[in-house]
Amino acid sequence: MNSTHLITIASSTVLDLKYLVNSNVPFVWVVSHMAMEILAWHPSTVQINAKDILRNVEVRANRFDLLLETSKFLESLEMFNETGITLLQMSRRVADTLETKDGPNIPNHLFANGFYSQFYLPHKNEVSQLKCIDEQWIEMVSKNEKIKSRVL
Repeated sequence: MNSTHLITIASSTVLDLKYLVNSNVPFVWVVSHMAMEILAWHPSTVQINAKDILRNVEVRANRFDLLLETSKFLESLEMFNETGITLLQMSRRVADTLETKDGPNIPNHLFANGFYSQFYLPHKNEVSQLKCIDEQWIEMVSKNEKIKSRVL
């Protein structure tokens, strides 16, 4: 059976990930990232297919998955701080065909594909959840000075 350990954190933001992401786990998968949280048209450049880019168009509700090396994600953390996030840490690169849904549930197929942890924050400044297969990691981060007073 696949099991995870959980902490719940009040008044959370994406910046909490500085203390919650394990830098020894090589990959971060941001699931169904919505670049603009407000449903409105925004100017953009869009990759339409493998070879074509459409410039000077307007998009809305643009959602996409991002796969980054953990170090690159941590360097870019400030860029994600205006919204919520569903983030998976993976011990190996995510296969092209592997899919999951945005939200707090962890499908069983992820465990067989290198799942390490999940951080789920529906919106900035709300309650977040960190689920991890490593109980020692959960214990360590829950004692972090920047986190421990908000652990529920």
